Amino acid sequence: MYASREGSLDAAKALADVGADLNLRDPESYTAMVIAIINGHYDTAAMLVEKGANSELGDSSGMAALYAAVDMNTPAEIYGNPPSKSNSRIRAIDLMKILLDHGANVNAQLSATTVQRVHTPGDRNLSTGATPLMRAARNGDAAAMRLLLARGADPKLEQKNKVTALMLAAGLGRDLNTFADEHTTEAQMLEAVKILLEQHVDVNAANDAGQTALHFAALSMDSVVELLVKSGANIDASDKQGRTPLAMAQGKGGPGRAGQAAQPRPTTIELLRKLGAK
Repeated sequence: MYASREGSLDAAKALADVGADLNLRDPESYTAMVIAIINGHYDTAAMLVEKGANSELGDSSGMAALYAAVDMNTPAEIYGNPPSKSNSRIRAIDLMKILLDHGANVNAQLSATTVQRVHTPGDRNLSTGATPLMRAARNGDAAAMRLLLARGADPKLEQKNKVTALMLAAGLGRDLNTFADEHTTEAQMLEAVKILLEQHVDVNAANDAGQTALHFAALSMDSVVELLVKSGANIDASDKQGRTPLAMAQGKGGPGRAGQAAQPRPTTIELLRKLGAK
């Protein structure tokens, strides 16, 4: 575990070669493989895979190696720290391919919100039932999404609260971080939405609060709003509090940055009215 955390590839290999148990877990249920991944040491993790380590052993949130690799491919906000730099000889997406080649479950789901690390509390929008594909969609990671879909990822799976990959790609949780701006552009998120729509997902699926992908797009991304409406999204869908996407764009009860009230989006309001919102 220590060698994996430090990315000491030769030391980790030497220990594996003399019979170290590759599947032991620490108090939070991290294996050496997951420890290597979340510290950016993908070559060390790949060696452990090749040596027979079980990639399906998740931490206390159910996060196993594949989800961890997807998570590291597009890192989320880390409070007070610059993005980490990996010295690995391979990239996170290369490790994803290796894990999948060795039988990693492409549709493995979290059992809870991911464990806090480096003062980052995890993403509450990715909780019980979240899949690697949902994590990739959350950050508009088109390359990872295409790889996962090609290997059998189910784009129609839901979290326990009925959140879908499309909702995440459409902007659920976007621009709500406390300190940092989003690491992905609107164009990248739009591409993620296109990828999912090509999979014939339900554009009008609603979460437990009655909100659809369009509700979330109306909070941050006009290009996604337009695409969803043109793809059959109900422009006047109402959530369980009676809010439509237009109401969300007007700042009526939607979430704002760092817990503040949402601000009206004039361009989105104009676009939704142009597209026929009542």
